[in-house]
Amino acid sequence: MLADGALRLGVALSDEAIDFLVRFCDELMIWNSKVNLVRGGERDVVIRHVLDSIAAVPRIIELLGASGGTIADVGSGAGFPGIPLSIAMPDVSVTLIERSSRRASFLNSVRLLLSNPNLTVSESDARVHEKRYRVVVCRAFLPYASSILVMRRLLASDGTIVYYSAAIPATSDGETDLYRTVETLDVPFLKATRNLVVLTSRARTSEK
Repeated sequence: MLADGALRLGVALSDEAIDFLVRFCDELMIWNSKVNLVRGGERDVVIRHVLDSIAAVPRIIELLGASGGTIADVGSGAGFPGIPLSIAMPDVSVTLIERSSRRASFLNSVRLLLSNPNLTVSESDARVHEKRYRVVVCRAFLPYASSILVMRRLLASDGTIVYYSAAIPATSDGETDLYRTVETLDVPFLKATRNLVVLTSRARTSEK
């Protein structure tokens, strides 16, 4: 299912990457009984979380461009979308920001299990996190307006926010000076609408 879904998304995954994603899912299911990280069984994890996460890979690669850059996953929780993104894009540095010590412990266990050199776990509150990133992603954190305020403080001057959402959220005050586009994600096997809200600094868009 992972291999088929990635193919449908146009995301090239090596055999090693697919193996890493399977091992990640296995580890998640082991921890889930103790920490309650996600709902549902393995099929739900693969479709609603892993494939949903990597559905944005082509767009994020486009945003990073040839110069590359860093990604921050705000309120990473069970590692979505950050861990699948780090596996699908092994040349990109991904930081998982998670303030819960139990969830951060899980994220670190996955990082060690996969020996993933491009993955960093920061056990910290995104509201006080100091670093800046080229792309800041979020799947499930605070309500939209509050999420954007937190995410934009982590944004590099030429950066972009990528917010995964089911519904299309109303614009918020935090979007001031950011250029918004909303793009539909076609997640394989998922019978639900998914969207990406992409917010890019106007300074960056004016360069084009």
